[in-house]
Amino acid sequence: MARNVAIIGMLLFALVVLILCLRIGACIQARNDGIWVRFQIGLLHKTIKLRMGSEPAKKKQEPEHPEALREQSRKSSLSEEPGTPRMDGETAKKKPVRESKQPQMPQEKPDKLRLPDLDLGDLICELLTFLDDVKDRLRIDVLRVNLLLATGDAAKTGVYLGGLSALGGIIYPFLEKNFQIRDFVVQMDGDFEGNITQYDLRFACSFRPIRMIGVVLRHGRKLYHMVKQKQSVEAE
Repeated sequence: MARNVAIIGMLLFALVVLILCLRIGACIQARNDGIWVRFQIGLLHKTIKLRMGSEPAKKKQEPEHPEALREQSRKSSLSEEPGTPRMDGETAKKKPVRESKQPQMPQEKPDKLRLPDLDLGDLICELLTFLDDVKDRLRIDVLRVNLLLATGDAAKTGVYLGGLSALGGIIYPFLEKNFQIRDFVVQMDGDFEGNITQYDLRFACSFRPIRMIGVVLRHGRKLYHMVKQKQSVEAE
């Protein structure tokens, strides 16, 4: 029995090592209407689709009959007259009791998904270092960015567009120099009158997982320390 378990364990280990050594292809496409992620290992492939849509509209209440509305209005007007109005048991149950409450100031709800305010320069440096470490391990085939930025505020749109353009001016030459991307297009523009951002992003790459594990763990640990350090500073 123990010998059979050992043989099965060795076979599973060999299978995992074989999968880690195979080249895996990944393709990610993101648009306003959804996100598509496709993985491929040899002849096997799997596509995952995530829809980005609004919540279903709530069912509208049917309007009451005009006669019922007039009757309800008449009863409410009678109850506002001085004296104690006579109401039957059913009307008394429907009549809500109003209590005088002091106006309360609206309180802001805490953001459960609050992210630490990391330094943008440190993040860019860490991203460029990561790309430099994986330039011999990661093959990028397609990188297409089509973005029409709109925020509803012309000034804010201009500020964000300028920041994205500066960021693209740093990353674009680095990718063009260190990666041989056969389909590389970046187009960004601003819609200063609209309020809905339109985007179409596509990224296709291939890699061997066994060569990426060490790099991902190393840079993930650095990013974790950056987040913890920022959180400790904010707590003080």
